[in-house]
Amino acid sequence: MNKIKVSVIMITIWLVLGLYTAFVAMCYFNWFVTRILNVNNASYLEMLGIVWLFGLFKDRTKSVEHNNKIDYEKHPTIFWEQVFIGVFELIANNTLIFAIGYGLHLLIK
Repeated sequence: MNKIKVSVIMITIWLVLGLYTAFVAMCYFNWFVTRILNVNNASYLEMLGIVWLFGLFKDRTKSVEHNNKIDYEKHPTIFWEQVFIGVFELIANNTLIFAIGYGLHLLIK
């Protein structure tokens, strides 16, 4: 697999994960922030834009340094294992945060 194909796959994976993160963030905003600040609910697309906006400012130096240590061409198996671990970690974190927030939402509703 060439570098362009790997880059396209990586961008697609992170965009899809951003969609799930936006869903969790939208739920949190609509459950808690709207009541506290007395503002309107956020739509999914609005929250997606906010998640992507914050993603622009996120410090990515750690992940860039880590990814530079694993060369895809020399160690493709290790590279994809690290990608899978990162994807699983993000999904697990978002799901745990969503579950805790949903429980709290039910308690204060």
